[in-house]
Amino acid sequence: MKQDMTSADVAAIVSELSAGPRSLIDAKILKIYQTTDAEIRINLFCHGRGKENLVIESGKRLHLSRYLKESPKIPQPFPMLLRKYVSGGRITKIEQHEFDRIVKIHMVRGGEETVLVAELFSKGNIVLLDADGKIILPLKPITFKDRRIRSGEIYELPGGHINPIRTPEKTAEIFASSDKEAVRVLANNFNMGGMYAEEVFAMSGVDKSKRACDITADENEQIKEAMKKLFGPIDAGTFEPMLVLRSVSGAVLPEMRPIGPSPAGTTAGPTDAADNAAADAAADAAVSAGAAVSAGAAVGAVADTAADVSPSVPAHDVSPAEKETDDSEKEDENPERPDAPLFTLPEGFEIVDVIPASLARYQDLPKVPFVFFSDALDEVFGKTSLTEVREKEKEKAVRRDKKTGIFERRLEQQKATIEKFDREIAKNTAVAEAIYAEYQFVEDIITVLVRSREKFTWSEIIDILKKAKKEKTNKVAEAIIQVMPADATVVVDLNGTRADIDIRKTVPQNANVYYDLAKKFQKKKEGAEKAIEDTLLCIEKKEKESHRSHSGFTLRVKKHWYDRFRWFISSDGFLVAGGRDADTNEELFKKYIEKRDLVLHTQAPGSPLTVIRSEGRTIPESTILEAASFVTSYSSAWKAGSASADCYVVRPDQVSKTPETGEYLKKGSFVIRGERRYIENIPLEAAVGLELKEETRVIGGPISAVKARGKVIFEIVPGKFNQNDLSKKMYRLYQNEIKDAKFLKAIASPDRIAMMMPPGESDIRAGPYDCLSEDSKNEPEKNKAWYERNLKRIRPDTNETWKE
Repeated sequence: MKQDMTSADVAAIVSELSAGPRSLIDAKILKIYQTTDAEIRINLFCHGRGKENLVIESGKRLHLSRYLKESPKIPQPFPMLLRKYVSGGRITKIEQHEFDRIVKIHMVRGGEETVLVAELFSKGNIVLLDADGKIILPLKPITFKDRRIRSGEIYELPGGHINPIRTPEKTAEIFASSDKEAVRVLANNFNMGGMYAEEVFAMSGVDKSKRACDITADENEQIKEAMKKLFGPIDAGTFEPMLVLRSVSGAVLPEMRPIGPSPAGTTAGPTDAADNAAADAAADAAVSAGAAVSAGAAVGAVADTAADVSPSVPAHDVSPAEKETDDSEKEDENPERPDAPLFTLPEGFEIVDVIPASLARYQDLPKVPFVFFSDALDEVFGKTSLTEVREKEKEKAVRRDKKTGIFERRLEQQKATIEKFDREIAKNTAVAEAIYAEYQFVEDIITVLVRSREKFTWSEIIDILKKAKKEKTNKVAEAIIQVMPADATVVVDLNGTRADIDIRKTVPQNANVYYDLAKKFQKKKEGAEKAIEDTLLCIEKKEKESHRSHSGFTLRVKKHWYDRFRWFISSDGFLVAGGRDADTNEELFKKYIEKRDLVLHTQAPGSPLTVIRSEGRTIPESTILEAASFVTSYSSAWKAGSASADCYVVRPDQVSKTPETGEYLKKGSFVIRGERRYIENIPLEAAVGLELKEETRVIGGPISAVKARGKVIFEIVPGKFNQNDLSKKMYRLYQNEIKDAKFLKAIASPDRIAMMMPPGESDIRAGPYDCLSEDSKNEPEKNKAWYERNLKRIRPDTNETWKE
């Protein structure tokens, strides 16, 4: 089966995406994801038809796709930079470079132009250029013999070929200058490949084995006409894409309608009169039954249904994803995969090729026509690629299951159960709070319905509510979503929160129903947490019995809840944890901050929300200063290469997710109210070391904290080396100290080391080996003096110091 796109395929897809119903011109660019080393996915919003996903795989393919791979949890640098330059912008032009397998996507955002170049030939690349053709960033930096694909370089296109669509008249000149076979000359010089070159000669009737220089003027005209006939429809966008199949069992493929959306809404299927009549009858029956047969009809049906108050459908919990939203351009990080494929390969057949137009070489093979070439390409490339990924995931899962013991599997199940309980607790508590927040309004609803029941039946009440809802004359009617007569209950919308209100109960009694449910799940959660503790003890016992290193160190690898955050243990034994991103900031705030803890954040934006866990103890000043060093060093100030930064300390009750009226808080952001205690001019420095006593692991954080618990310590400061390079260097140096490579990799692989380092570029200031780079020897002493000065200046009763 086909492995990559031909130049003719590229010409066809560019033609399709540049004009017509599948055009991407003026499409809004949402987010960009890198799903494999060579593949990116661009979320687009196209006016008039909604969201699309453009998939580009360097060296292979470019098309719209519905077979989408999951996005990585941690985005890579290339898609993040693409988002910075093009997210929110629009596509202005899509073009093919000559007749080469190179596509240029021109984009504009805020008046600034950029070009995304997709190289679909072998060893191709994906490159972002500025308006002057300078490379902003390539997917894969690489140097060829005749060109460099690196940031800051001027992008140079590969050696040019003649375009058979634009300049077919050059055939005579090219043929006259070569004594090779004419078909080879045409394939190479016009970049159409052997298959299309042979097709041109078959259509022209000229002998393909003839020497190029022996081609006569008449034969040359025949070849030119054949090229126009073959490539003209592709250039004009009137081609008819198809899949070419081969029967492997002697089965016969019936004639098929073009697969995909069309103005008539047709899909694949037999085209004989009987089946057509049956299909028409089915469509008529669906229409008479009120079925939606078009996108517009479906929207109308949903709108009408939403306006009704139905007594027959029971109330159910509605997830946030089910709620209506006006943000039609919102991107999906991991869009839902299609429930059913667009095309299912008939049993007994295999795919031979996907082509934009019929070719004589395939005239005897069965074909499946498609409305759009992009869909045909997706069935070959997109579906195959997704299937391969799923197979690899299954293989990994099997290998993981073999390695994972019974206790580990039990632990995963218990954690999933606790997460489920957390969701139920949060949901029911939110509904109860919403009922109390709208106390008077809920009481009005109950009163109105109780009085109405004295005069009317439930059926009459439903009719009255429908009428009032359509006329928008009554707030109570507008708030009622559903009526359930059997339970004397109504589902109401309380500022976006749905609640079941029993009209036979008071407002507090209705709220207590949800509070009781929350308490029930809280008890279940406590039982599950106790079960997790027992499972962890079993795992720890198992590890002590089975993991002993040849180097003399016992491998003690434990799993902690804080491992997914940034963290360190202070020199006084307090756990300090900070978020890695917006999601973990939210999780830390909701789950792990308690009353007597302290919360830190930098004065400037761009740092992790950081908490010192008190666990009922008084937090000493030395721990606060270490936490201050941690929150500033692991902030954007480090990325900026600053020497110092400021932060502040607050109590947990000063941190809120409730914005001021009229304001909006994005994920990972918080509101701080009340007085703050500021700590200024904190030196930016950190350390990475190995803990080899209670546990065996790599640790990172403030220098004093790491020195209190670790061995073989590197002190780092903002510098010029990225995380990956520096972590690999540290790993190599650790090998001088830890001779057991297996033990070292288990506790301090380069990936683990990188996770303990501040974000951005760094350099080693001090360490245990002579090969380290040298820095100012006065710097550590200067920073030590800063700590001593602050310890003397602020009294130890730190939980009250910001009040002074």
